[in-house]
Amino acid sequence: MIREETRALMMQWRRSMSSRAAPMAGAAARPTPQPIAATTASPAANQQRFHLNATSVTPTKPTFPPSMLHDMRVPLASIPEEPIARRAASVQPHHLVRCEPINQGKQVVLEFSDESRYEVHGAWLKDSSPTNRGADFYRTSAADVWKLRDYSVHSVEPTGDGKQMLVTYESDGQRHSDVFEARWLHAFAPFVGKALHGSPTASAPLKGTGSMLGSLHRRRTPWMQDVKMPEFDAKTLAESVDAQVEFLETMVDPGIALITGVGTPERLEREFAGKPMEDLVFKIVGKLNQHPVRSTTYGVMRKTA
Repeated sequence: MIREETRALMMQWRRSMSSRAAPMAGAAARPTPQPIAATTASPAANQQRFHLNATSVTPTKPTFPPSMLHDMRVPLASIPEEPIARRAASVQPHHLVRCEPINQGKQVVLEFSDESRYEVHGAWLKDSSPTNRGADFYRTSAADVWKLRDYSVHSVEPTGDGKQMLVTYESDGQRHSDVFEARWLHAFAPFVGKALHGSPTASAPLKGTGSMLGSLHRRRTPWMQDVKMPEFDAKTLAESVDAQVEFLETMVDPGIALITGVGTPERLEREFAGKPMEDLVFKIVGKLNQHPVRSTTYGVMRKTA
């Protein structure tokens, strides 16, 4: 795809050439040559005249770039600006341009539309499969970790105009596929992948079971009675990813927040009292953990026993 700066130069060049191509105002018309009366000539003379005419006729369209034809005025077709603009606007920096498995499927090279390239392990992709977790973002089975070495990446390809990546694994002669969001891959690649050709990398790559909020957690300070409590609107939290990220960071430091507009429950019995809060939390971080012997994922505080 043509870069924006190149496209701007092309537009400027086309406009300047189009202004040249405009007909000269008040230009004098060339006199129309009078037809020459036909005369009888020998066959040899006619053949010679035929070859001269065939090689000296000026073509109706120039065969050279317009910038080289200083004395000619050639109209140029306009550039379809809007389709190109729409196509450029639809491409995001995190969209996948290409991807391929290497080293017999042990690693995968990812290239994004912002020209960043990373090499990630196929085992990490398999371990991060969306099918490995439940609604609460916890693993459904820890035993899958021991089977990672049995898998290799058979093929990968961008799908959905680069918004997703389809991965096909192979193990014991059988194949199955996973779909990853390109935005998610673009966010994690600097932390877990190997940067290629000067691509940006995280200042402190994740190791083991580290958290992306780890650095924020290490420098947090305890809040006291004079803390200015951050406030969030429930409707905004449910719809805005940016607000959700800010809320999660706030819950690490300072570790306290007030959410307004959560709503009221239909009934005040234990099983219904915390439903509005439970629904909101589900939209932000997923399903709340529930103790096996409890009937709800939340507790209820009462003024009296």
